Amino acid sequence: MHKNHAEKGGNPGMHPTNGRLTLDDIRRDQEVVAFILSSNQQLMRMGYTEHGERHAGLVGAIAFNILQRCNYSATTYGID
Repeated sequence: MHKNHAEKGGNPGMHPTNGRLTLDDIRRDQEVVAFILSSNQQLMRMGYTEHGERHAGLVGAIAFNILQRCNYSATTYGID
């Protein structure tokens, strides 16, 4: 994310609480949602199945589990 994300047209609510970025912050960010929707449309045009929000959530959950199982600290992956 941009350091001055809200100033660049992103969701003004994208200011992490207590310096921590949460999954809800990411899910509500208008720029992130736009990227996911756009990429899903492009993949559908190429004949692929749904790769929108559900897919992004699944991939994120898998990455989170891998980091936990490899004993990375919560500050490494930085999302509550």
